[in-house]
Amino acid sequence: MGSELPEAASFNQAAIALLQQGTQLLDPKIRNRLYEARLQALRSQKIPGRLFWQRSFASGVGGDGGNPTSSNTNPGSALNLLMWLAASAVVIFSLMAISDWQQESRLQDLAALDAAILTDEVPPNAYADSGFLAFLKANRHSITDVIPDSLEPATTKTAAPS
Repeated sequence: MGSELPEAASFNQAAIALLQQGTQLLDPKIRNRLYEARLQALRSQKIPGRLFWQRSFASGVGGDGGNPTSSNTNPGSALNLLMWLAASAVVIFSLMAISDWQQESRLQDLAALDAAILTDEVPPNAYADSGFLAFLKANRHSITDVIPDSLEPATTKTAAPS
């Protein structure tokens, strides 16, 4: 009520006073029935603040799930827990499969690189020389292209017949 306008606050106070005064004038049987109806409405009211999956997960791991009348013996909670475990297992196995696939891809790339280095005319020791690497970087555009499916050059330079 602190953020309300003063007129609204005074109106609320006046409305509360009139309702309490009117309640006192009712027959006690009617007041009791109204009180029971209000309690029943409050019991059946949904508790806000939790999403469906939050209530389901809480009930699956033994929480109240947002329902004050639920218990851990609810058969739905065991099924719910089983569904969460199955989904977690699928995610874990998927991540393992992706990791394995990436590792296999890296190994194939390294094998192709090793084959290219070993079948090249340049000895492997030349690649360890920093001067040769500087030469390759400087002359990158003058080196002939390689066909991707083979290790043969795409264009062969032959000497002109003399």
